[in-house]
Amino acid sequence: MDTFYIQTFAALHKLGMFSFSKGFVPWNNDQSGSPLDVLRWQVYAQPHVGFGKLNVPERLAFSTAALTLNEYVDLDPDKTGISLGTVFGSISTDLRYMESVESGFPSPAYFTATLPSSAATEVAIMFKLKGPDRIFVGNETPGLTALENALTLLKLNKASSMLVLLVNGIDRKEKSSPFITLEKGMSTYCYGLLLTKKRSNHGINYRIELSTDDTTLAKNSQQRTEESYFFDLINAMMKKRNIKLTYSIGTLGGSIVLTKER
Repeated sequence: MDTFYIQTFAALHKLGMFSFSKGFVPWNNDQSGSPLDVLRWQVYAQPHVGFGKLNVPERLAFSTAALTLNEYVDLDPDKTGISLGTVFGSISTDLRYMESVESGFPSPAYFTATLPSSAATEVAIMFKLKGPDRIFVGNETPGLTALENALTLLKLNKASSMLVLLVNGIDRKEKSSPFITLEKGMSTYCYGLLLTKKRSNHGINYRIELSTDDTTLAKNSQQRTEESYFFDLINAMMKKRNIKLTYSIGTLGGSIVLTKER
């Protein structure tokens, strides 16, 4: 049986920022408890002249990647890939671009970010990650799909480490858009996990086991959101606890087990 490890993690949540390197940091009073207001200096020590121009999913993905990778010294960028699950893709930028088209002046700036892959591209460029990239958009489980894909790529030796990101975020002006479901549109979050196939001298070495496609479990378990399971995983690692989650989301059921190796 293949063994995989989580070496570091981070999350932007309504409560604040969670990460292995910095612990828990609440939002400032003027940030209204929203990951949308994350500032560059809170997540990344180096200058980033384009940070203010990033669209919402790009900013969330970059910020979470920065927190996840901060101070982790065993990373080989040439062999590190990205597996990104995104709830809404680039819908906010798509709408802004269509508005510019309708005005008669199509915006090149918006056009270049009208692909869901733009968030992964931003992360790959800034952190020089040259491994495989995979993007999963929509449905009820983009994050779990991204996680399963990352483990598959590690198993096939396509990468030595995989950065898994789950992004949910839209511009505030889209909260009332008919394209956005109320429940998902009210939440903004981003989770990051760095997975490896080998143990690390500088990571947390949480062994992860994932099973999927348990339709019986899906029928018989209480339905929860995908985000709630990711939060449980982050919370367990923050508290240095082992955890086993049986999940049920729509028609998908399965389990995730995290075990801290001594």
